[in-house]
Amino acid sequence: MEPFFTAYILTLVILVPGAVVAYFAMNAPASGLGPKDVPRMLLGFGLFLGLWHAAATFVAKSGAMGTALIPYAPPTVGLFFIGGGLLLFALGLSLRKFRRVIDHMGQRYFMGFQGFRVLGFIFLIGAITGDIPLIFAIPAGLGDIWAGIMGIRAARAVAANAPDAVRKIRQANTVGLLDFAVALGTGLITSETAYQLVAHDAPNAVGFYPLVMIPAMLVPLFLAAHLFSIRALVRGTNQSRPVTA
Repeated sequence: MEPFFTAYILTLVILVPGAVVAYFAMNAPASGLGPKDVPRMLLGFGLFLGLWHAAATFVAKSGAMGTALIPYAPPTVGLFFIGGGLLLFALGLSLRKFRRVIDHMGQRYFMGFQGFRVLGFIFLIGAITGDIPLIFAIPAGLGDIWAGIMGIRAARAVAANAPDAVRKIRQANTVGLLDFAVALGTGLITSETAYQLVAHDAPNAVGFYPLVMIPAMLVPLFLAAHLFSIRALVRGTNQSRPVTA
C-alpha cells in the first residue's frame, strides 16, 4: 500500500496548500492592496509553504517525528501539528497585508476550506489494509469526514445568508477541533512516540512518511482556518459577507 499512500499524500500536499494560495489570489485584489502587493504576497506565501513542506519532509524521512527535541517535551509531530497552526495564525495577524486579505475572505472560505477534510477517508483505507490501528483510524477517518461535511454545510449557510449560519459555523468549529484533539491523542498512543501505549507490534503508519505529512503539513492549515473563523465570530464580523470571486 505504500505507493498508493505516497501518491495520495503527495496529491494532498499540493492540492490543499494550493487551495489556500488560490483563496488568497481571489481575495487579495478586492481587499484594497496595491497591484504590486498581490504577486509579492503570493510568492512569499508560496515560498513559505514550500520551505515548510521541505522541512516536514526532511524530519519525517529522518524518522524524528516521534522523538522529542528535549526530554519530556511533546514529540516533534506535535510541534508541527499544534505549533504550526498557531504559527500560521500568529503570522496572519501580525502581517498587516495578510491580515487584510484574511479579514476579507470571511467565513465562507474558512468553512469551505474545511471541506477538504472529507479526504481523510484515507485513514479508513489504512485500517482495511492493516496499516493503521482501528483505535486511530475509525475516529480520525470518520471525524475528518464529519468535519468536512460540517464545514461545507456552514459555508453554504453563509453563502445563502441563512439565519442559522452562525450556529452552523460554531458547530463546524467544534466538530473540527474535537476531531483534531481525538486524532492527536489516539495518534500519539498508537505511533512510535514516548506516549505509545498500544500497537507496539504494528505501530501506526501515520507516524511514518508519507502519512505523517498529514499532521505535519496539512493539519496546521486546517487548524489556522478554525482559529481565524473563531476570531471572526468573536469580533462579530464576516459571518455572511458575500463572496465576489
